[in-house]
Amino acid sequence: MKQAGREALVTAAFAIAMGGEGSASPAPFRKSPREFDALANKALKQVDSDLRFKLEACSGSDSLECRFSSDHVAVLVQGRSNPPRTGRIVLEADLLQDRPGADAVAAITDTVLSLGATVVSFDPGLPAEKRVELISELTNDALDKGQSEASGQDATYAATFDRQTDGRIAITVTPKE
Repeated sequence: MKQAGREALVTAAFAIAMGGEGSASPAPFRKSPREFDALANKALKQVDSDLRFKLEACSGSDSLECRFSSDHVAVLVQGRSNPPRTGRIVLEADLLQDRPGADAVAAITDTVLSLGATVVSFDPGLPAEKRVELISELTNDALDKGQSEASGQDATYAATFDRQTDGRIAITVTPKE
């Protein structure tokens, strides 16, 4: 990954991890998948980011699958509506965009900001210093080694990156059981 991409990654990780404050909750995943954009956008606003997610579609009634998007990041959130529960969040982005006018640095920055907003919203008890470490190590290791795993206070994280095939990074966040 180019140096500019690494610098963007570090800057974004630091901004969201140090600036975003989650509200500690005894059960942060007891939220409907439909709430992801409101939660993530609140965290992003706290760090003065212009990045925002919008709901694209939700399907199902009790068992929900909701899709959200921003300019560079797509999010799939799975869970249920009654009782509210988020079971899995998948952030995806194309980091090696090979189309004209594509901005790989913006894609990396938005991916890290999205992960940070997710950590703040769904792993709110994780101290800020640990957030920086988790976000940086998870994304750097995935970019360098192709995959990475990390554990927070309330969530587990797994990231994969396939530079050879499609240049997409996928970061999965699930509740700790």
